[in-house]
Amino acid sequence: RAERDITRDLLGALAPVVERHHASIVEPKAVGALLRAIDGYAGSLVVRCALRLAPLVFVRPGELRMAEWDEFNLDGGSGGFQRRA
Repeated sequence: RAERDITRDLLGALAPVVERHHASIVEPKAVGALLRAIDGYAGSLVVRCALRLAPLVFVRPGELRMAEWDEFNLDGGSGGFQRRA
């Protein structure tokens, strides 16, 4: 059994997590600029594909990242996103 709490030595060793809020884009011109920026992105293939898919399904990035193929409705070309119950 420990004689003291050794985690006290770690106080201040890690920077605190700073919560950041990201503003929504609601202006049509700003949406167009975002779509052009996504189209011009030249980074990794995986990120490029995710960025191009995101505006088509309108889900949060985490939901898109964790989605499974059976959640996408690919019949009839609708491409909708189906949440599992």
